[in-house]
Amino acid sequence: MLSKTIILGLSLLSGLVSAEGLVAGEGCRDQSCWIASLSGSTNDPYTLHNGKRPSGGSVAGDKCVAEQLKKLGQPMPPGLRGVHRRHVGDTIDSDVMEAGEIEKRQGSCKAYSMIWGRGTTELGTMGSTVGPMLSTALGKEWYVEGVSYTADLAGINCVGLPGGINCIKQIDALSAKCPSTKIVLAGYSQGAMVARICAAFAGEAAKKQTYALALFGDPFNGASVKGIPQEKVKSWCEAKDGVCGGGLNIGMAHLAYTSNGSVKEAAKWMNEMVKQA
Repeated sequence: MLSKTIILGLSLLSGLVSAEGLVAGEGCRDQSCWIASLSGSTNDPYTLHNGKRPSGGSVAGDKCVAEQLKKLGQPMPPGLRGVHRRHVGDTIDSDVMEAGEIEKRQGSCKAYSMIWGRGTTELGTMGSTVGPMLSTALGKEWYVEGVSYTADLAGINCVGLPGGINCIKQIDALSAKCPSTKIVLAGYSQGAMVARICAAFAGEAAKKQTYALALFGDPFNGASVKGIPQEKVKSWCEAKDGVCGGGLNIGMAHLAYTSNGSVKEAAKWMNEMVKQA
């Protein structure tokens, strides 16, 4: 059920313009960095290529991208469909989390904290696949919090921006409450986009507390993250996982991260990153 639903949604982006030879950052596959630059989360400016552009998969997605980037104070990308340069119409909005709700969700401060973005259509805030397994593998020293966002197909069309903006609220609240905790942002599939956007636009204090990004089935695989050294960003991507090339074609490889040793390896790496500093 989960894989079938995700396939239907992510296939909306599989028709994006193919850019042969396009490499916006070392390690990028196919158009992964091109889509990442559309989100505004990378060090590389978003541009059209021979007049062509990737998109959120629909006119509504393009409008959403424009609206969410406006909230972040970012320039409007060229070539978005259904968007006027001086006006952005009604769009998909991110869920609003009030400060009291965020405070209520957080427990006592711990030395290490993970904020997790679940994959599309997964339930709860942690999801039911990679998230819970990674939380268990990290151990009791870690505080774990899932990003509160809808994780729906509309968010994919909006390249993860609605969830990313919600995550920014959460990481800034966590930083204010626990100024000594060392934070790792992590996510799977759409949640990986959410984590990257969150890291790129987090407040100054939260960004200083961010020690690593751990990403699975990462649509922005290989792209840079604003303000985060590349050695602090690690993606676990199966060679045959089309999502990691930005084409977002789902196959069994995209569903393999709970069974291929990636979670155990990621937990070990995350612990090393926070404990070596």
